[in-house]
Amino acid sequence: MVLRATLSPGVELQPLHWPGKAYSNESLIGLISRRGAEHYLGSNRLILMACGIDVLHQGEAIFQATPHSLEELSRILGIDEMEIRKKACAPIGEDHSGKLVQWGKRSMRLRDIEMRYRRISPRSLQHSDHHRQSWLLRLLPYCPESFDELVDCCSECQGKLRWSAARPVGQCDREDCVHDKDPIPAEGNELPDRMRESYGLFSMLLSADEEEVAAARAMLHPDLRDIDNPTLIDLVFLLADIDRPQGRRANMSKFRDSRAVDIAARATKGTEALLEWPSCLEKLAARAINNRKSERHLWSRLKSAANNHPNLEVRDLVISGAPVIAEGLREAVAPDSPPVMLQTELVRLTGISAEQGAFLSKGDFLRSPDMVGDAGSSKLDRALCEDFIQQREASERNETVATRLLLPTYAIMQMGRSARLDRPSNPGLNALEPQTRIMTASVERLVAELASLDVSDGTEELLSIGAASRIIGGGLKPWDEIMDAILNGHLPCLRAKGDPAPTTRSLLIRRKDLGMLAKMMREPRSDFNVPLIASQQAAMEILNATFSQMTRLRSNRMLNFEQAYKKLACPMTEVLALAETRVFSAELSLRTGIAPNALKAWCDARGVVERPEGGFCRVQIDRLQPV
Repeated sequence: MVLRATLSPGVELQPLHWPGKAYSNESLIGLISRRGAEHYLGSNRLILMACGIDVLHQGEAIFQATPHSLEELSRILGIDEMEIRKKACAPIGEDHSGKLVQWGKRSMRLRDIEMRYRRISPRSLQHSDHHRQSWLLRLLPYCPESFDELVDCCSECQGKLRWSAARPVGQCDREDCVHDKDPIPAEGNELPDRMRESYGLFSMLLSADEEEVAAARAMLHPDLRDIDNPTLIDLVFLLADIDRPQGRRANMSKFRDSRAVDIAARATKGTEALLEWPSCLEKLAARAINNRKSERHLWSRLKSAANNHPNLEVRDLVISGAPVIAEGLREAVAPDSPPVMLQTELVRLTGISAEQGAFLSKGDFLRSPDMVGDAGSSKLDRALCEDFIQQREASERNETVATRLLLPTYAIMQMGRSARLDRPSNPGLNALEPQTRIMTASVERLVAELASLDVSDGTEELLSIGAASRIIGGGLKPWDEIMDAILNGHLPCLRAKGDPAPTTRSLLIRRKDLGMLAKMMREPRSDFNVPLIASQQAAMEILNATFSQMTRLRSNRMLNFEQAYKKLACPMTEVLALAETRVFSAELSLRTGIAPNALKAWCDARGVVERPEGGFCRVQIDRLQPV
């Protein structure tokens, strides 16, 4: 039998007959409704009026229960009074946003609690048919247990779920609905997997269960463990909204009416930032200071949070988390940021051009990772700048080293790549002058090693390594391999007597060792490692050609030299293409052992014709005289 009669306020209602229990995470209004349904009372109003609570919407009963009402509820429901008191949400004051109510041992804003409509998770009710207290919180639009979206209306008739009827919380209120007696099915959206861990932590932080709250708050910074729920909520959503694209509004006042997934996304983002407190705020402040031109809006938001946030506790937390926010932007120095050097100071100290200084600033080559991101900033990492200056002063251009050793410039690039010579490690210097500088100390080390070779006594027939290298043709010579062979003793080499410094003219090898040199692999063609242009001297060295032969090639337009900087140069691709197809007399003489003036007769006897522009066909020569 269903009892639908009402009682006047204060009329004593007999205790419910069958014993029951209260779940630790059950809401008070859910407990009242469930116990009333177990005894077929039909209406929650009956129980509430018997306890002296007369409200239009039964969900509001949790805010209006007096100590006497709670005592009566305990007697009628047959539940321990302490359990009842834990679930009550008695008014305890106000803050800047309105009324505050009791929530466990802490408080909660009244506006963050949904009391008019009954929000449920049909999937969670399949495991236990009681209404969870967390479902009352509007900032938790998904169930923390099943992670499906909470619903407050019937999926069949679309009728709103209210608290007036004492019935199982998972059923519809309308008696003509198919879900009047059968539970509403689980058909809602689910929270994305990537959000669940942080969303679950956020729900634990707001739990009314003290043990659950203690476990969650132990994960926070000590400064945040004892703050009340309203301040915690304000801080979470501030951290979620402050780092957003310029021009996008935060909608701070109406976000509670946003889509469920949007509320959950902001809650998870803010909670993840909360776990990194205060470094999360320090990083934002550092970024705002370092990127003061491109992200000035970020500094404005931080200042607004510190000066204008309606929650005074949040203001204090922002300042204590990153004290630099209290300063002006011009005077502020990013927290834990390295000392800086202005672009103009770097230009003045090094003598590089203003355009080169701007290039280094724009490319972030001289900024630490925390400073990267502001293309318009003139602030550079002082340590990287000082390293740039030191390495630039302690290095030489490839051309200078090549001139000193009488080697082609590409040979210095080879030895830098193979680590025989050291290249600068500073990213700014390598970006400004890519592969064009060598550390002076490594050059001195190489010269000292070459200077330690034995001196020739003049009794043997010797060739300079520069002249002997002409036996290698067809492309770039492997000078790094040649130097390694000399210094490792694999290619016997002597120094010319009386030569003050080792060069390719003063380093001598025996004619009988030419075969060892000829077997060395020539440098394979690679556009990454090859200079774009070749000077006339470099072209002669690669082709093993004489000056007169080079003049002939130029006049026949086989090589096109133009003015480049202060010297003539032609595209390296033209030089290499010619080297792959032609053998000139210096190379052929060393390969055959025939004097240059006798080569023509040797070639005529074998049907090898000299090309009109100069040189012989490499394919023919390689067939007759393999390397």
